[in-house]
Amino acid sequence: GILSGGQLETATFKLKSGVDVSVQYRSGAGLGFTPWPGSFALATFLDERAEALGLREKSALELGSGACSVCGLVAGHLCRQVVLSDRPEVGHDLLLHTRQAGLSEKVTVKILDWNHLDDILEVQVPGAADIILISDVVYYPMLWKPLLHTLLLLSTQDTLVLWANCDGYAHFTPDLAGFLALI
Repeated sequence: GILSGGQLETATFKLKSGVDVSVQYRSGAGLGFTPWPGSFALATFLDERAEALGLREKSALELGSGACSVCGLVAGHLCRQVVLSDRPEVGHDLLLHTRQAGLSEKVTVKILDWNHLDDILEVQVPGAADIILISDVVYYPMLWKPLLHTLLLLSTQDTLVLWANCDGYAHFTPDLAGFLALI
């Protein structure tokens, strides 16, 4: 996590309200420990449309938050309640960033492994989130179906799903067309 990898860096997003949302990370620490561009894109979308979306009254669930969830922390400032979720290996760092942002009262961190739907049901109620946030999560084809199953399990017809993903990264190009073909 934060303790392994390259030089310690800080990524910051400034909300329209003037609040800075910052995460620390080490370049090269791994996929789940990097603030990806889609997280910034979705954070921008939420910040610019907070009033129109009525975020102050909404609850949000972020799937695949990673340890450096800029989007999830921005949602924590804008929404009534937020759940950030990912696999166990990033949970500690995600919780640390949540505390550093002063969001412990509004933001909960949960372990959700898309490959274990029964376990998900033990920690997250289907339909409990008004909004499901996902960004930069389609790295590996083996996770596409589990992600879709998780989305179907946790959403209802009233759930707003917001997804931001980059078409390419410096060292990786996701197969977005392949993922979208499953939908």
